[in-house]
Amino acid sequence: MAAAFGPGSHGSTFGGNPVCCAASKVVFETISAPGFLDGVLHKGKILGDGLSEIAAHRPGERKVRGLGLMLALEMEVEARPIVERCLSLGLVAGTAGKNVLRFLPPLTVTDGEISRGLAILREVLKEGGRG
Repeated sequence: MAAAFGPGSHGSTFGGNPVCCAASKVVFETISAPGFLDGVLHKGKILGDGLSEIAAHRPGERKVRGLGLMLALEMEVEARPIVERCLSLGLVAGTAGKNVLRFLPPLTVTDGEISRGLAILREVLKEGGRG
């Protein structure tokens, strides 16, 4: 396969850059540290349980799906206005289709940040997603 590439035909802006290599080393050390994965699983459970609780108490939400911290809440209403209102209050969410709220917090999110995000989502849903 290497014969398919001639000199100068393949390159990378950041490949081998000392700063990028140092950053990737720190990321690798962080995610492979003892307890890090357990902490991520714990945070995913907190977020998933919170979203499930919201879905269980609202007739317009259907189900929570996903894995770990990559979660979504299926809605019976359009998700875009909810995403926009959440963002105005400090919660970054996305959509995955017309009626799905998508959540993808960083692996370093804290329990407190998850709780605050769930509180914002509850507030937005209570007001109908529009502010």
